Amino acid sequence: MAMNDVVQTESRFAVCGILVTFNPDVGIGSVIEAALHNLDALIVIDNCSKADVIYELQSCVDKSRRSLKDKSDRLYLVLNDRNVGIAKAFNLGIRLAIDRGYPFVIFLDQDSQILEGTIRHLKDYYDALTNQFGNVVLTCNNVETNQMSIDNFLLGYYHRLRLANTNGASEIIFGINSGLFLKVSIFHQIGFFDERYFVDGVDHEFFLRLRKNSIRVFMIKAATIQHEVGRTASVNWARTRIVFRVHSKERYYYIFRETPKTVVKYAFTFPSLCMLLSLNLVFSLFKAIFFFKGRIQYLLFMSRGLVDFVRNVSGSLDST
Repeated sequence: MAMNDVVQTESRFAVCGILVTFNPDVGIGSVIEAALHNLDALIVIDNCSKADVIYELQSCVDKSRRSLKDKSDRLYLVLNDRNVGIAKAFNLGIRLAIDRGYPFVIFLDQDSQILEGTIRHLKDYYDALTNQFGNVVLTCNNVETNQMSIDNFLLGYYHRLRLANTNGASEIIFGINSGLFLKVSIFHQIGFFDERYFVDGVDHEFFLRLRKNSIRVFMIKAATIQHEVGRTASVNWARTRIVFRVHSKERYYYIFRETPKTVVKYAFTFPSLCMLLSLNLVFSLFKAIFFFKGRIQYLLFMSRGLVDFVRNVSGSLDST
C-alpha cells in the first residue's frame, strides 16, 4: 500500500503514533512493539541517526512488519537525510497521519513505552471531557523510570501545576511531548509545531499556544507511559547526598537558546508562566556551577545558547 493511500478505518477513534528517533538505544525495538500493540498505526521518523543505528532501527521495523503480516502497512519508517529537529519531524508525521486518514495522533519519545490500557483510558476520557468542555487535548501520565532527583521537586513543579481535578483527569498548564494525545483538527485550528524550535521548547510553546486559544489540557492519571527522562548523577553537598538530572552539553545549548524564544513570545500574555520557564534556566546554571563535572564546558555551551538566541540562530548546533 502506498504511503499516500487513505486508510479506511471503522473507528472514529483510530490513533496513529508519531515517534521521532535520533540515535536511539537498543531498547527502541520494545518501544515500537508496545506502540503497535496499543495503536492503530505508528509512524517512525528518524532524524539522520548514525549508519549502524539506522541499520538496527531498520531491523527492528522489518521484524515488527513481519509480525504484522498482512497489516504491515500499520508501520511506516521515514529516514531523513539530515537532522531537521523534533518540531519539523513531528509536523512531517502529523501530515502523514492526516494524509492516511487518522483522526487522532499521540506523540512518543524514543524512550517512552505505552502501557496496556493507556489508549482505552484516553478514549474514554476524551469523550467525557469533550462533552463537558468542548475541544480538549489530553496527555498521559509519564511515569519516570529514573531515580528521583531535586529536579522533580524544585523544577518539575511547573509540569505538575493543576488547575482542576475531575475523577482522574487533572487540568494542567504545561506538559511534555511524550504522551500528548489530540485530534488532528487542533493543528488546523491553531497551527502545527513551531519549527523555529529545534529540540527544546517545542512542548512549552505548544502548550502555551493551546492555552492562548482557550483549549484545555488534561492529564489522565490512568493513561500511563513509562518514560526515561535524561540521566541522573549525584554529589555529596553540605553532608547531604543530592541527586540531580543532567543532560549533555549540547542539550543545554538548545535549552538556553530556545527557552528565551518562548519567554519573549508569551511574556505579556502569560507573565507568571514565563517567569517559571526563566527559573528553569537559573536552576540549570545553579546545577552547572555547583554540581556538574566539567562545569566550564557546560557554562560555555549555555552561554553560546543565549548568544545564539540573541543572534536569532536556529537549526542544528552543528550547522551554526
